[in-house]
Amino acid sequence: MAFNAALYFERGLYRERVFEDPLDLLHISDENLLRDYRFPRREIIDLINELDPYLQRATNRSQPIPTCTQVLVALRYFASGTFQSEIGEEQGIQQSSVSKVLDDIIDILVRKAKCEINMPTENTEITRNMQEFAAFANFPRVIGVIGCSHIAIKKPLVDSYVYVNRQQFHSINVMIVCDADWRIISYSAKYPGDSDDSFIWDNSHIRRRFLNEEFGDGLLIGDSGFPLEPFMMVPFQNPATNEEEKFNLSHKKTQVWVEQCFGILKNRFRCLHMSGGELPYIPIKCARIIICCLFLHNLCIRRNIPIPEPDDLLQEVEVEVEMEEEEEEEVDEPIGSSAEHGNNVRNEIVQNVFA
Repeated sequence: MAFNAALYFERGLYRERVFEDPLDLLHISDENLLRDYRFPRREIIDLINELDPYLQRATNRSQPIPTCTQVLVALRYFASGTFQSEIGEEQGIQQSSVSKVLDDIIDILVRKAKCEINMPTENTEITRNMQEFAAFANFPRVIGVIGCSHIAIKKPLVDSYVYVNRQQFHSINVMIVCDADWRIISYSAKYPGDSDDSFIWDNSHIRRRFLNEEFGDGLLIGDSGFPLEPFMMVPFQNPATNEEEKFNLSHKKTQVWVEQCFGILKNRFRCLHMSGGELPYIPIKCARIIICCLFLHNLCIRRNIPIPEPDDLLQEVEVEVEMEEEEEEEVDEPIGSSAEHGNNVRNEIVQNVFA
């Protein structure tokens, strides 16, 4: 009996660990932190302090993984898309721990994204958005630019065919709305790759809010993959006048905002970039990772964290635009009261602004 008790006690001691964090933030340059984690030291420390209350959990071990390491593990994955085993080696923890840490961080950031990514509702916010977009390309009443982009994912085990897009890879079709600061103010990340942009828009919560006139006379700018509506301005498919040409040119200059936003997002968080392969998880988890990156993107915008190198950004935008143009399918001019009203609004803008 005494022997068994001693053996049990010895095994308990063996299971006990003393965790030594292999990374010391104070001895890593901001340049290297930005390269590997996409945030400088000050911002990483602020994020650690913000997430620490959520990451403190009971454990039978004497030394749980520090919050600092948990945050760095997640940021490293989002920034690189590197295999969990490699990240574990970098951070000095096992792959299984990396997986648990990633799941915990994802849960927290998804909750934060749902609370903090919002369309403008105050008149001052709406007016500011309109003024910022108008100052760039003279397009009036714009409060956001909408667009979709495909994020590659691993072939799902169930209903994989619905995730195959026109480019013949498995993906989630992500819709975002951004403002003139490239801040994401609305998103949808739940539809498989075979869903076209107009379908996602038609079934979106944000469209229902526009139908309820929550944004006054505010407009969204969308490409020809979206339907013309009183609050959704798309280009003329066959401009017949000089004024309509001017409308299309201003529209195109404004539309590029969302293309640049996707370019910045994917350059900053390479787990979303096709050069990093594909998100190797089930679709639901892939969607949650995407949402985390949207939240972190906004955090970078809000804290004025440097965007990726211009050459990389330009290359990304060009690749994204080329891919979207290849797969974009124009929506036929719809027939109905909403389309007629949208056409009236568009013609009114042509006459009042571009004539």
